Amino acid sequence: MISSIFNKRRGLVHRRVRRSFRGGGSFSCGGFTLVELLTVIVIIAILVALLFPAIKTTILKAETNQAKADTEAIENAIQSYRNEYGKLPTQTSDQGGADQLYDSSNAYHIYNTLRAISSGWNSGATALNPRGIAFLETPSRKGAFDGNGNFLDPWGGTYLLVFDCNYNGLISVGSYTNLPGPALVISYGPDRVSSNVATAADDIVNYK
Repeated sequence: MISSIFNKRRGLVHRRVRRSFRGGGSFSCGGFTLVELLTVIVIIAILVALLFPAIKTTILKAETNQAKADTEAIENAIQSYRNEYGKLPTQTSDQGGADQLYDSSNAYHIYNTLRAISSGWNSGATALNPRGIAFLETPSRKGAFDGNGNFLDPWGGTYLLVFDCNYNGLISVGSYTNLPGPALVISYGPDRVSSNVATAADDIVNYK
């Protein structure tokens, strides 16, 4: 008897579902019709499309502020090193010569020197930082340095360094001409494209 009642009720449910589909799409799922669910999905998609630019702008602003803080920290570390040793933290062969730009191929020597890491130019009898003073603190953010020791901006590019190696108070290397020394710290910004700092709006340089 119980089985008979169950089969009757199951048949009634099936007939109601079939009638709902034949009735023009009024099928209900968990209390919502298919049209209502589609409407909610469309509204959510519109809201995401409206909010995404604002979220992207907020993230970019935070990254830019981080890059500015990094360039200031690097500049201060270079100045502290100069106050301690009376020179810029670069190899002897560059001292007194033409101004130099250091990129990902050699900037890590300077960053390791400023962090008191014994490696490359900061090792052996000619170590640039023989007193082992850490002038540059390691940021807490993940991925701040690559495997060699280059300091990376929030977009993964190396902070470039340009030194006034002839100590005339001005820096002139390539497109960087007659800029105030003793050092420039440069990030090419989110586009990571090399360009003249005077015209590139997204480049971040410590003198700006």
